[in-house]
Amino acid sequence: MLFLFTAIYPEGKPFIEHYGLKKIPDKKFDIFMRDDVVLCVTGVGKVNSSVAVSHVLTLFEAREEDIAINIGIAAGREYGKKFIINSITDNDSDRRFYPDMIRELDLEEAQLTTVSMPALEE
Repeated sequence: MLFLFTAIYPEGKPFIEHYGLKKIPDKKFDIFMRDDVVLCVTGVGKVNSSVAVSHVLTLFEAREEDIAINIGIAAGREYGKKFIINSITDNDSDRRFYPDMIRELDLEEAQLTTVSMPALEE
């Protein structure tokens, strides 16, 4: 199964349309599915994301061979440019995490910082 996670609906809309996903009613999160593809709109922030990912992977009894991908704009300013994230820094704790790079993709690598609340420009 392929699990896709986005913080907000506009990030997921192209995937919903591409895969022809249909919304599953009466779920804690907006979950869209068709065949072996599931997309969940988690809400903004690392707590919402953590809860939603745990919920969906448990709900669908994810297996070791399944793939889970977080897709989003990551507050990016380069519209349409795609990156694979090779390190994530938690702004609250200054801890750094390194995602498993399980597939080689022809994408530029970038670092990401995660925050509890969206940062606003002043």
